Amino acid sequence: GIGALIAATGWFGNNREYIPVTVLFVLIVGGPDADSYSIGYVVQISLGIVVGLLINMLVFPALNLNAVGQNLSNYRSALADHLSEVAEVVAENWPPEREGWASRNDSLVNLSSGLRTSLQQADESRKVNPRARIHRHRDLSADYEDLAALETIAFHVRDLTEVLAGAVWGTPIKVQLREDLRPSVSLALDALAAALRDWDSGNKDLTAHSAAADAVASLMAELDDIKDSTPATSMGAAISIAMDITRALAALLSRLEGPATDD
Repeated sequence: GIGALIAATGWFGNNREYIPVTVLFVLIVGGPDADSYSIGYVVQISLGIVVGLLINMLVFPALNLNAVGQNLSNYRSALADHLSEVAEVVAENWPPEREGWASRNDSLVNLSSGLRTSLQQADESRKVNPRARIHRHRDLSADYEDLAALETIAFHVRDLTEVLAGAVWGTPIKVQLREDLRPSVSLALDALAAALRDWDSGNKDLTAHSAAADAVASLMAELDDIKDSTPATSMGAAISIAMDITRALAALLSRLEGPATDD
């Protein structure tokens, strides 16, 4: 009865069901010598706990914290490399000869999924793990925020990639990208890639981010200059790309500036 009451408190989580079962086991097997058997059982359980803690501390499970940092870096690099390639494609002869850039959206999704799995495994591995005290410098909550920002950036990168694919091949949606706007679009894409690489280097300076924002502002200024004399259909692609880059930069800025603090 006491074992059932202790289990009902919920202090032991999913393991609470074993408490009354263990008590019954001791009573049945111990028989007339249940008291001494109970003491021996407690000693045995305590020894198992000590051995388990020592193994956790010295051998396994791995914390998987280093993999998180590397995977975040890989994701930033993949996004930056993709943007640089797209920027080169836009600046080349039209229509571009290279086609691989348009099919990399799936690989970006897979990277995001793998990174989230890695973060969850690292979070689980540090629970009740004595070695987690040694690695307190790793802030997984900040890593989750980095991942959220990267997923937002990746969403807009995939969107602008689809827009450009539509401008080249007419799929999934047929749009137009004016020839005179392509250099500015290319510069804005390359500037966003540079800002991502700057973030990956650990630099919290906003120089690269500001340069990317200026590149987008320059593109928007060109669009404003020609809006009265140009059909909206031929400006749609450039406007969509400019908005995607602007939103990606907003997500990036939230991580470069960090959380707001009260004075």
